Amino acid sequence: MRRYLTVLLISSLAVLAFSGCSRRVTLFSIEGGDGGPSIGVREVPGQAEGDEGYLLPAAGVTPLYRLRRPLQVQAGGEVWRFRLTDVTGELTVNLQDRDGRVVAGRTLPAAANEVPDLLLLLAIPGGVEVSAFQVLAVPGPGAASDGMRLVGVSREGEPLMSAAGPATAAAGVRHEESLTVGLDTHVHAWGADAWGADAEGEVTWVVSASGGRWGASDAVIVEYVYTPAEAGRGAGTSAGESVVPTVVMAAAGGGFAVSLRPGRHSVVIHSEAEGVDARRIAVRSAVPGFAVTAVIPSAGLDADAPLVADLGTVLRYPPSLWRSKDYELFRWSLFPEVLIVDTRDYAAQARFFKRLAFFVEKEGYRGQILTNSDLAGRHGYNAHNYNGDGLAGFFTAAGARGVELNEEELLLRSIAEREGMIVRNGAGFAAGAGGILAVSQESWGIPGLRELLLTHEAYHGVFYADPAYVAAVEQLWNSLSDSERRYWLLLLDGMQYDTADDYLVINEFQAYLLQQPVRSAPWYFTVRSADRLRSWKPAEASWIDQFLRSFGGSFLDQARAANALLFERTGLIAGSVLCLVPTDDQPGR
Repeated sequence: MRRYLTVLLISSLAVLAFSGCSRRVTLFSIEGGDGGPSIGVREVPGQAEGDEGYLLPAAGVTPLYRLRRPLQVQAGGEVWRFRLTDVTGELTVNLQDRDGRVVAGRTLPAAANEVPDLLLLLAIPGGVEVSAFQVLAVPGPGAASDGMRLVGVSREGEPLMSAAGPATAAAGVRHEESLTVGLDTHVHAWGADAWGADAEGEVTWVVSASGGRWGASDAVIVEYVYTPAEAGRGAGTSAGESVVPTVVMAAAGGGFAVSLRPGRHSVVIHSEAEGVDARRIAVRSAVPGFAVTAVIPSAGLDADAPLVADLGTVLRYPPSLWRSKDYELFRWSLFPEVLIVDTRDYAAQARFFKRLAFFVEKEGYRGQILTNSDLAGRHGYNAHNYNGDGLAGFFTAAGARGVELNEEELLLRSIAEREGMIVRNGAGFAAGAGGILAVSQESWGIPGLRELLLTHEAYHGVFYADPAYVAAVEQLWNSLSDSERRYWLLLLDGMQYDTADDYLVINEFQAYLLQQPVRSAPWYFTVRSADRLRSWKPAEASWIDQFLRSFGGSFLDQARAANALLFERTGLIAGSVLCLVPTDDQPGR
């Protein structure tokens, strides 16, 4: 029998309407194989049969996993996930190019790693070449030297092979009547003929964590796959609002409606924050093409790592549970390369982002780094978004000009560098992958404002995460008439955006179009925004009125078109970016 460590790698191949969500499954094996699109990964040195993947073999040499052919990371970068078991000490994950140079890496201290199951996320900068990866392990005091094991690796945040058994190469779904999760936990698909199989009518998956595999207050990851029928992709209302299917998920003490996104995704239940006990989870679905694929505890991240969460959880997460007094840091579960900073108030938010806002976006100030005295009395924004280009430019300029950054800005630089949003480049920084968003608890003071701000910023997150979506939105912008573009430029200029920045303009164009439901777009742009625009630019009032008489109806068409692009790429829709919403419906209780 050949020795294999099986790892699922999900490529970012765009596939028609599901591009960015459906991905071809590629099978990795230690000694490789000749069939299909698989890329061999050889364990060097090889280990005895049954011992593959152990990080500390008897010889004391940590294996290197060498790809049969180098893999080029796309320009936008990506996130890799490493799953390990029986971790008791310090871990370092390094990715190497063909010359053995480390192109990305991360270290978790021993204090964070005394867990039976560990999920480690590593952001990979765009454009680098990966020829091998290595997990360097240092066992904790008194720990067995040969217990830690690499179970699987995946790209783009996709679920990976489980120690319970290999997945099928065609779909990545385990076809069993039960699936072992951890050591003592079992998942059952009641009403289905086989694990992961579609069934007529309703299917309920029930997970019970026995043997203390995780506690009542632990966060739990529920992984699923959803492959929508082609015929149902375009279904929607007369207003052009696509229909997003939902399933019901419940834990003791509360239930949730889960909005499904095409492809493989994870939902994280933060038990303490949501006020539920996730030691028993039930998921009920009558949606064809949906299946739960794994349930595991979310444990082992280092103390500074972002909390992986749905944006709904970000909204509800109580500051009393924050790890820092003035802010909490989250990773968007749908787009792992996008982070969210939630601050206690606008003052804390300004210390992170105000100077950056003027440098990146503010008309008349772009490219300038203001001093603290210059910033005094000036308003930034109540919410923020930045990608690697903006962050790299700001921190490079600050270093070159000798600007003294405050504590929060230095922390932001450290986060951005650790997450691969910016990469050291000589004395400065180059842009990496992903982006960062920011909202504040203070926005709760106006009903609906916090939800609106986070929704708006989330569409910027999609813009930073999906280059193909950017290209599609740019085509939509270029399809507008000169008068339509003029109205938009007047509006964005009135909101103090630098309209000479085409990327910024197109990014804000799609975010403002999508921040409310499609049906609300005409009112937002022809009434609310038009009233504000007349007050900002009274000399343009006559032209604005004439434009609205001729083109006012075009905003509904623009919103419909943007919504269709968004739904096609991501499964998200205008005005709704939350995947996890509390409900009283609790199946399987």
